[in-house]
Amino acid sequence: VSLALGNSRLNSEFANSIIDGTDPVRVLPDVDGIANFYTPQWSPDGQQIALLSSGFNNNNDVEYGGLWIADIDSDRLIGSVRQLASDIEITDYTWSPDGNHVAAAAWVSGQSEIVIISTADGTYQMAASAGSDGYFYHMHSSPNGNAVIYVYRTWFGTFSVGRVDIDDEFNAFNLTEDVGASRSSPEWSQGG
Repeated sequence: VSLALGNSRLNSEFANSIIDGTDPVRVLPDVDGIANFYTPQWSPDGQQIALLSSGFNNNNDVEYGGLWIADIDSDRLIGSVRQLASDIEITDYTWSPDGNHVAAAAWVSGQSEIVIISTADGTYQMAASAGSDGYFYHMHSSPNGNAVIYVYRTWFGTFSVGRVDIDDEFNAFNLTEDVGASRSSPEWSQGG
């Protein structure tokens, strides 16, 4: 059993490390402008770890949104570390079951979008848009990888659970209206 820690603010040898009962291995190098890596998620095959990052801009304001992938080999050594879709601000994500892409909640040109990002090359496609009325979060891929469920929150404080199909059409629709709980986190049943 391995544990991925993702907070460089821990200010310790365990920050951005893999711990599996042996010595911790530092996963990500120090990156200029990055203050924090957080929300680590193992890829379905256990060969990669994805993390979000935050940093500071020229005004010393915190900026969020980098999605990084670190390749991990069988000896727990770090291979390549790369940022995906560096031109958008990613706030939440979920791996596809096959590990070929991540579905992410992202800010694109001031609007909340769900994007599908290739883990091979970082290219992405827009799958759903919240426009400027609210934002997406709590993303979860279906067990077969053909859909993603999410929570959508409006700026007025209403919440709904939605689904976007991951196919050529990227069909998005609400499953509920105003679930009334800000911490709703939908999960798929085992069969989807």
